[in-house]
This record gives sequence, structure tokens and C-alpha cells, in this order.
Amino acid sequence: ASARLQVWPIATAAISGVTDGETYPTLPNVTVQMQNLYPDSRTYVVVYKGSPAQAESVLASGNYTIAPSASVLVNDQAITAVPIATSQFQIPGSGDNGLDSIITQDGQWTLVVVHELFPRQSPQPAGRPSPIKEITTSVSFTYQTTIRVNGQIFSSE
Repeated sequence: ASARLQVWPIATAAISGVTDGETYPTLPNVTVQMQNLYPDSRTYVVVYKGSPAQAESVLASGNYTIAPSASVLVNDQAITAVPIATSQFQIPGSGDNGLDSIITQDGQWTLVVVHELFPRQSPQPAGRPSPIKEITTSVSFTYQTTIRVNGQIFSSE
């Protein structure tokens, strides 16, 4: 029997339109560019209130929202297929399917691109195995719609 090892590039993603650590009074439009997505995989953007350090625990808890219109499903059953080259989607800051439908409170928010793939096993087990979730990139920002004013009022008679 001969063994075969196939090496594929790692799935990557980049988020643009929002800068890590910045504060925004209105939500910006965001673009997500992905490369090397695997056959039989799903890639999506998770949005949650909190820091990037919480990403693993947030994903494990399921306490997050997948951004509307921010998901790519690659349904290719060919085990020898190479990853697809690129995919891209845009998430508007407001309006239909906008970030404002999720981000409704001031505070620190994080966007995480998750590449979810299903392990291929031979022979295939009954049912579908649990997916492997890989965080390809994240960006965190502060959404602040309130304005704090320091001032004094004087009166004289």
C-alpha cells in the first residue's frame, strides 16, 4: 500500500474598510477578501461585542451573529481539487443587510472571518463529522454614537 500526502495552502482573509483599534461614530462599509478556500467548506464573518482575545470562547459558546450576506459556501466533492483562488463580499455599514442590524450598542466590537471545513475521512463515517473552525483574521473597533461634553454654566445677576 502506498500513502499519499497532499499539501494545500492555508486559507487566508483580509478585512478592509475598518481599521483595528479605531473609533467610529457611524458604521463603515466593510470588504472581506478571501483566498485559498477549501472544497466542502464554509467561510463567514462573525460579529460580536468584545475583544479579539475572546474569539475562541465566543465561537465555542455560539454567542455571536453571522453578518448578513457575509458567507461563502464551497460545495466541491472532488477530493483532489485545489482550493479556489479568491472570493470577496461586501457588508454595508447601514441599510439592508448592514452591520447596523447587529451592532446596536456603543462599545468594542469584533469582526472575525471563520473558515469552517469538514474533515475528509475514508471510509466516510455515518453522518457528517464536526467541522474544524479556523480563524483567518479579525479586526476590532469601537462604535461610539454618544458625545460627551465637558462644560460649565455661569450665571450673573
